[in-house]
Amino acid sequence: MFHRGPIVVSKRANRIIPILLLAAKGILAQNALHPANAGLKAMAAGDWQRAVHDFKEALKINSQRPRVWANLGIAQANRGHFASAVQAYRKALALDPQMGPARFNLALAYLKSGDMATAARQLRIYRGLFKANDYRAALLEANCELSLHHYHRAIALAHPLLAGHGRDLGLDYVLGTAYIHAGQLQQGEVLVNRILGQGDNPVGHLMLGDAYARNMKFALAEKQYRRAIAMNPNLPLAHQRLAETELRAGDSAAALRNFRREFALNPNDYDTNFYLGYLLRKHGHLRQSRHFLLRALAMNPRAFQPRLQLGLRDVAARHWKRAYQRLQAAIKINAGDIQAHVLLGEVDYRLHRDVQGRAEQQIVRKLTLAAQNRAAKVQALHGRPADGGSTR
Repeated sequence: MFHRGPIVVSKRANRIIPILLLAAKGILAQNALHPANAGLKAMAAGDWQRAVHDFKEALKINSQRPRVWANLGIAQANRGHFASAVQAYRKALALDPQMGPARFNLALAYLKSGDMATAARQLRIYRGLFKANDYRAALLEANCELSLHHYHRAIALAHPLLAGHGRDLGLDYVLGTAYIHAGQLQQGEVLVNRILGQGDNPVGHLMLGDAYARNMKFALAEKQYRRAIAMNPNLPLAHQRLAETELRAGDSAAALRNFRREFALNPNDYDTNFYLGYLLRKHGHLRQSRHFLLRALAMNPRAFQPRLQLGLRDVAARHWKRAYQRLQAAIKINAGDIQAHVLLGEVDYRLHRDVQGRAEQQIVRKLTLAAQNRAAKVQALHGRPADGGSTR
């Protein structure tokens, strides 16, 4: 017989139902992967986008987990999102300053984004705090210093590594190139010959080209760069070096083509971005020029020349206020550059700052007189005029 009336549930039964529901939820939660663990699983599978999503979900639950921040940085870096990776690594280090791998990965993220100055600084901190004798970190730091044209620093870092790693092609390249550009050609040529002794290879020809260029033998240098490119068209820096010899020979159109080729292969090289910005400005492509000059400045925030070129670009575009800001920033870095003061004086007059414009003219007169006196002394000592000036 069916009961047709209302079902009466006791108060005790009403108390039991929620407890049973909570227990069921607990069992389900135990069976489900925590987002942090799901992120690790996605990383192992190479699914970096999913890993980023999972680690972000884990951080919504608890944002005070340094390892999750560090793993988020790894996932972002593997997606090529280096700015986001830097933020994640910095969050991890803020929570745990002793996390050595996060410090090293932070340096790598800066390096891959092209900020060699910050990458070198972070590698220095890493080696100071954790692994002073870490071969890979020391070589990477030396490579950063080489990219920044700090040749003697690169030598100081790389030379001690020869004792335990004397047959590493990467070490030979960094140290040999630093020697050549520092003017220590004999030491550099030893390493060039050692590389070429392992068989005819493009790296050796690239370094040999650098040695010829350092000796002002630019035609021979160009031949070596072309040979390196013929052997390996994707060799980093080969197109850039060839472009520099073409620019020196006055063929700016050919140089621009080769700098573009280098950029396609090696987009985070400071010199390539700077020269692309410089040449595009010279050819009147002001918008493209600004893009590359800003990239160069991001890679070396203390560099003078990108700021000067941005000032020249803004003067050409008649953006007087922006030009004023760029030139002021440039002069803070190099107060003795005559061209920067000439341009700043011109911009002052455009902005109706006549008093400041006259002051800049006075500075230009003093700097010019000092430069003439220095040139006269050099000529008296060596019988030839001094070389100098800004790239305009």
